[in-house]
Parts: sequence; structure tokens; C-alpha cells
Amino acid sequence: MQIDLDLLDDVDDDKKEYPLLEEGDYEFQVMNAENAIATSSGNSMITLMLNVFDKEGKKFLVWDRLVNTPKALYRIKNFCKATGVLENLKNSGGALDADDCVDLFGNCHVSVEPATEQYKAKNVVDYYIEQSPEMAAHKAAQDASLNDEIPF
Repeated sequence: MQIDLDLLDDVDDDKKEYPLLEEGDYEFQVMNAENAIATSSGNSMITLMLNVFDKEGKKFLVWDRLVNTPKALYRIKNFCKATGVLENLKNSGGALDADDCVDLFGNCHVSVEPATEQYKAKNVVDYYIEQSPEMAAHKAAQDASLNDEIPF
């Protein structure tokens, strides 16, 4: 297990709560993704562990699920638009694997889900924000430069 020392420094030993982002739009990176089955419905899904960055670049962990149901397809589509992989999804015949999601970047709107008797307050992704044409072009240029062959 790898401990994120930046997050560890922010932990108050006497406090059982963890820091939360204020509601707003933030950049994220998918740090981990796993294919899973929803225990309540049996539907296939991808669980995402996101690093969400505040305005100073500080990382906050936020989890999300992309559940493959007709009612939740909008969320998968918006995630793919936000990360610039919608065309890849269409070209693959609709196949999206957890491994395809790791290291993707995008923007999302985060809010705070209030605490309940069972659970502490936590950040949640309300929705993913589609990439602007400028951001998509910038990403495509970066991807193309990474795929250049290095002559020897």
C-alpha cells in the first residue's frame, strides 16, 4: 500500500473527519478504476478513485461509480465527454474497461453529501463537465506528441 504523504500531513489525530472540498467545479485525474458488479442490482459498473484538485493544486480523494444501466448511461457518456474518450468508446463498439479509465483527466462538479447517522459527510461528483473544443485539441496534440517515435 502506498500512502499519500500530502494527505497524511492534513490529518488531525484527534479528528475523525477528513477535509472536504467546497461545492464547485474542479479538475480530476482517475487514479484507480476497477470493474465491479453492483451488489444491490447485479449491474456491471466501474468504480473510480479520483484525485480532485482544488485551486491550489491540493489533492482530495473522491470516489464515483459508473453503473451500466439505461437510466445511468448519461453519466457514463458525460464521463467519456469530460475525459475526451467518447469517440474511443464509440469506435470500440461500446466497450469500456476500468483499465481504459486510469490516468484520464477531466473536470467535474463536486458537492458535499451531508453526514448521516451511519456515514460522515463526503464529497461526491454531481456531474462531469464536457471538454471544451480547445481542451480537446490540446489533449489531442499532447497525445500525438507522446506517440512520436524516437529515431535512433
